Formats: sequence, structure tokens, C-alpha cells
Amino acid sequence: MLVRVKARAPLARRCRCGYCFTAEGQELEVSKRELAALKADPLLVVTECEAPQPSGAPGEPDTQDGAPEGDPNA
Repeated sequence: MLVRVKARAPLARRCRCGYCFTAEGQELEVSKRELAALKADPLLVVTECEAPQPSGAPGEPDTQDGAPEGDPNA
């Protein structure tokens, strides 16, 4: 699960679950157990992020290599 975690003011830094968080915060992938531990800490602000969406529409092939679809010379 992708989350954004930051330390609450006036803390400059808070360490939990093997990570150190600043007031700026950072995004990271955590397990459900880590998420529960982070949310239980009153000195941290934890925001769950949405998973990144694929670039193409559902069902369309991914063409991130820059070559147009169907180009046999690519």
C-alpha cells in the first residue's frame, strides 16, 4: 500500500518501522502491519495514496517505447 508519511510539528524527525520521517514527508510502500503501526503513532501524519493509474486506457497495449503501434521497423 502506498502512503505518505510526515512528522507532526514541532518535530524535525520521527523514526518508526525502520524509516525516518521529516516534516516534509515521503511516500513509501508499506505492509498492512506497518500501516497500522504508523497510524497508531500520534506524532506522525499518515495519508493513504491511490495507486498510480496506467498511462493508457484499459485494455490498450502500453506503447512507452516511443515507437508507433504497428510499425514493423521499430
